[in-house]
Amino acid sequence: MKRTLHYLKPYLFLLILLSLLMAAGYLIIFSSIGVLLRQTMRLIQNDSFDSHQMRKILLYLLAVACVSPLTGFTRYGTKCIERKVGDAMRADMLHAYLNGEETAVEKYKVQDVHNRMRTDADTAASWCCGYNMSGWVLEPIFSGILSTIYLCFIDWRIAVLCLLCALANLFIVQLFSKEKKEMERKITEEQSDLTVFMKEGVDGAEEVRTFSIQQLLEGKLSSKIQQIVFHQRKRDMYTYVRGAAIGLFGDCVLIGMILMLGAYLASKNIISFPNVMMAVPLSDQMCQMMVSLGLYFVIEKQQAVHEERIFEIVDLPQIKKTETTEKDAAVFEHVRYSYGQKEVLHDVSFRIRRGEKAAIVGETGSGKSTVMKLLLGVLSPDTGKVETPVPQEISYISQESSLFHQSIAVNIAVDQHPDMDKVKKAAEEADCDFILQKEKGFEDIPSGEKSDLSGGQIQRIALARAFYSNRKVIFMDEPTSALDQASSEIITNVLNNLKKDKTLFVITHRLDLIRHFDHILVMQNGKIMEEGNHDTLMEKNGVYASLWKKEAERK
Repeated sequence: MKRTLHYLKPYLFLLILLSLLMAAGYLIIFSSIGVLLRQTMRLIQNDSFDSHQMRKILLYLLAVACVSPLTGFTRYGTKCIERKVGDAMRADMLHAYLNGEETAVEKYKVQDVHNRMRTDADTAASWCCGYNMSGWVLEPIFSGILSTIYLCFIDWRIAVLCLLCALANLFIVQLFSKEKKEMERKITEEQSDLTVFMKEGVDGAEEVRTFSIQQLLEGKLSSKIQQIVFHQRKRDMYTYVRGAAIGLFGDCVLIGMILMLGAYLASKNIISFPNVMMAVPLSDQMCQMMVSLGLYFVIEKQQAVHEERIFEIVDLPQIKKTETTEKDAAVFEHVRYSYGQKEVLHDVSFRIRRGEKAAIVGETGSGKSTVMKLLLGVLSPDTGKVETPVPQEISYISQESSLFHQSIAVNIAVDQHPDMDKVKKAAEEADCDFILQKEKGFEDIPSGEKSDLSGGQIQRIALARAFYSNRKVIFMDEPTSALDQASSEIITNVLNNLKKDKTLFVITHRLDLIRHFDHILVMQNGKIMEEGNHDTLMEKNGVYASLWKKEAERK
């Protein structure tokens, strides 16, 4: 719970202030009720009633009426704090997930992470830092303390009597706390699993219909839901039994004990019975104080489940920053990398100069993609050194680039206020003439139902995005693998005409794309087997020449 409370630090003073205001409001309300009871007892004892006493009673009733709305405003304030804390948790989770090492991140499905960000963060924020923490813990404790102090001024012996009677609640509130924590853990995990299961069912709807496995999935879904409902009922049963025990003791036993002991002490002329009657409403606040003290430890145990799920994401191993280089665009020095026990890169070394057009080629499984992930910092080498430019100099284009549900201009600029002159220039460099053929031109929305862009057109928009940013180093991963021949040729021409002040590094299995490149690395079984340009590699008649001949035969 300590780590969750860390998010409360900026708002701690405000939360305490709001809780104190609420506690003061409750003190005024319950003390006014107590005073009314005392006045009533004195009226009964004296058998007299005058206008002065009537004014006092009306004054106390007015105080109750004025203070009651205060509770609504303080509740709103604590709810705002809760939302701020929840947003901060979600921001940290999202940052950690997006910047986590691939091997760590891939263990968590997107649906599960979304469920943790939504359900676990909201629950932890409410119970540890917000509305529920204030309403169920801080306010009753402050109100109980103020009520005890107030009673001490009336008669310290009555205050001690009420406090001793209320102490039993510390133990009652611990009932079934371990059982509730276990049920909370099971429910949270099962709900997350259900979310993932349903998402997979929706994504695979076509396969479900094709293989007629609807009944099988429905059966599994029904079983998962029944299991969740069963555990929710058990959790609720523990909650209601504990609540009934607290209510029975607080509302019946405690008040009965105070009245009986008070009556006995009053008969001995030790205390005043009207003061005992005044203490009855305030004793409820002292009782709630003890419940809240015990409840804090119960909450700590129960919220541990949600905290664990939150900080599993927050504590994901983060991408380690690679060393930066100014002279070269990319440097590998004796790099090794393994997936589990299997080493996939074996002592890889190379150097890409700035201004070069460079590429890594090789068959599937040769280690090309691992090299790219190491360059991007998604993975960290087991041994050796990787040097790249600072991130602000790098653009990355994947084999299937993504577009936002925004205008083409915004997609190119990645800015809500694009410089249209720069947008048009970048689009021209990327050969995006198709944009002008659209009715809305650069204002057309490329994603969603209205999109009619081909894969090649999307890749050219991604290239224009890289040109707009004017970053000097462009990394591309299989930029033409999903494109037809015509689209591939357009991309090839764009890359061949790239300005000399930019460095291009491409991973590809299509050798015609990189025929005119300055520097080609040939990988096989996790090693650099050959290095050079197209002509020198063909003269060697080695691995590259063999790959070239195979590609020519396929055509």
